Parts: sequence; C-alpha cells; structure tokens
Amino acid sequence: MSRRASVQRRSLNWVSQCARWGIVLCAVGSSDIFAASLEAPKEVLILESGDRLTGRSLSIDNGYLRWQLRTGEELMVPLQWIKHVDRDPQPELPPAPMAAAPPVPPANLPADPAPTVMETRPLSEPSSAAAEIPWIAAVPFYTAAHQGYLAASEGYTVFNDLASTWTRRINFGGQFIDGNAQNDVLNTQIEFENGTPKQARQLDVSGQWARSNNRQTANKWTANGNFDWPLDLEDKWIMFFSNKNEYDARANLDYRGTISTGIGYRFFNEGKKRLISRFGPAYTIEFFRDPYDHRESPDLFGELEIRWPLRKGTSVEQKMRVQPSILDFELVRVFSTTGFLVDLDDKDRWKLRLGLNYTYNSQPNPGRLPSDYISSVSLVYTRK
Repeated sequence: MSRRASVQRRSLNWVSQCARWGIVLCAVGSSDIFAASLEAPKEVLILESGDRLTGRSLSIDNGYLRWQLRTGEELMVPLQWIKHVDRDPQPELPPAPMAAAPPVPPANLPADPAPTVMETRPLSEPSSAAAEIPWIAAVPFYTAAHQGYLAASEGYTVFNDLASTWTRRINFGGQFIDGNAQNDVLNTQIEFENGTPKQARQLDVSGQWARSNNRQTANKWTANGNFDWPLDLEDKWIMFFSNKNEYDARANLDYRGTISTGIGYRFFNEGKKRLISRFGPAYTIEFFRDPYDHRESPDLFGELEIRWPLRKGTSVEQKMRVQPSILDFELVRVFSTTGFLVDLDDKDRWKLRLGLNYTYNSQPNPGRLPSDYISSVSLVYTRK
C-alpha cells in the first residue's frame, strides 16, 4: 500500500506541476497576444512635416489629438501639425506562437522618435516684417505721419501709372535774353492719348508766353479734348465728341469754349500715318474785355487731322479746324497747328520740332487784329 500511495503521490505532483506551467504559459500567451494587437495598429498619423506615427486615435481635446502609440504611450498632438489620418494598409498579423513570442517592449522606451521632433517644432514662425521697433511707437505723431507718407506714396504710384499710360508727347522750348535786349519766350505743349486703334481719346494742353523789354508780347493757353468711336466693322466711319478751350491775353480774350459732335471718316489710322476728317454742329461761347463783350453762336465744325512721314527721320503733323457761324455768315473762326519733327535718336524718343500756330477770327475784339501767328522751336520727348 505504501508503494502504491507513493506512485499516486508522484502522479499528483506531476499533474499539478503541468497545470501550474499551463497557467503560466497561458498568461504569457495572453500578454503576447495583447502585445501583438498593439504592434499591429489600425491607423497611421501623417504630419505636415512628413513624419508618420502608427497607433490609434482616442479623442480630440482643446485643439489636440490624443494619440496612442504601439507601446501604449499616449501623446497630445496639436491639430495644426496633422495633415491627415489613414488606415494602416498592412493586414493584421495572427498571434505568434507562445514559445516564439517576442517580449513586450518596456513602457519607458518609445518605439517612434517622431514625438520628440514634434515637441520641439514651433507652432508658427514670427514674421520679421510685423516686428515694430519699440522707440518708434513713442515718437509723437509717428502714426499719423507714417499713414500720410503711405497715402502720398500710393497717390504718387497711381499718378505715375496714369501719366505713363496717357502721356504721348511733351514739348518744351524757350529763349531767355538779358542785356541790351530783354526777351523771354516760353513754349510748351503736352499731348495725352489713350485708347485702342478703334477708340481714341486725346487731350492736348499748350501754352505760349513771351515778354520783351518788360512788356508782355504773348500769353496764350489752350486745352482741347477729342473722343472717337467707330461706327462700322472696318473702323472707317466714326462718331466724335470734342471740347475746345482757349485763353489769349493779347487778343483781349478771357475765354472761348466750343463743344461739337458729329461723324468722321478715317482715311488712314496707323501708327505713323493718320488722316482723319470730322464734321458736325458746334456751339461757341466767347468773353472779351476792353471793351467787354459776350458772344454766343451756333456753328458748323470741320476738322482735319494729319500725321504723315515725309522721309526717314522726318514727319509732319497738323490739326486744322474751321468754324463758320450758322446765324452770321461773316463770323468765321480758323485754328491751325502745324509741326515739322526731326528725329534726334534711333529710338524715336527725342525730336526737334518746328511749329507754327495760326488763329483767325473774322470779328475780333475792337482794337485787335483778326490773325495771330506764333512760331516756335522746341525739344520734344515722345513716349508712344
């Protein structure tokens, strides 16, 4: 009996040891399965910097994404760092065998070094342009003066762009003599032109001023505007509107203004060749002095505009208009501006201009002559 009891006791001990090792192996297997489930994540976090973190998202709190790594650690990742979150394209691996299961990595050893990079990355770089020197803010009236400077700079830029777009030509000439004879002469003319070959907008401003032995011999200024619109597909027939304004101190003319509209025909309308005629009704108003006179008259308006090259480096330009009164056939006004231009450079920028302006008024102010001639020599700068 004792021998049988001894055999049974040894059998029971062996069974109990097997059961004990089975429990241990089951525990190890369960931990290996948990580790394997963490090592096979279902999400990939892709950052703006290009870094990738594997794990799973838990929640979003106060602008941060709560992210769990494969090791079980949790990170708080700012949302502005995140580009997007994708599913892990790798399939889940089955649990490894109990004997070959790798040990679970320690909790204090992160598997992905990217969190350290994210923690040191600045949220945004400060702009150096936004930095303000402290002492400037304390300068009296600095803000108002700075705003005024910015407004003036912007206004100058707009004016410069507008002038560059509109300005076609600038004429300037003069003569100043002092000694046995005292003569001062100044001639200037600025031509503005903008538009397309089909639609033209022109504005001419000119002036002549002269003095001889302290006696004024010329003081005349004009400002003329003209607008053309095509009426047919060939751009030959046009409709026009013009406004002429004049002041002439030597003719005792305080103001003469004429508005007109009608139709015209473009015989030539090219870059250096222009032959355009305009015809229509007009209305003229005049104010004279010494003695005072005020005159208004409906007129007929006829104008011829010519730009024509004569030979290489030489061209002629002329504008002539005739305005006979409809109510008084003896009242006729004629205005003519002629210029011969000679190129001074190869780029067609600088020219020498010989000009002649002629004005005729059949009924001038008492004591004045009907005709005026003004000749000039000027240097011309052409923009287009």
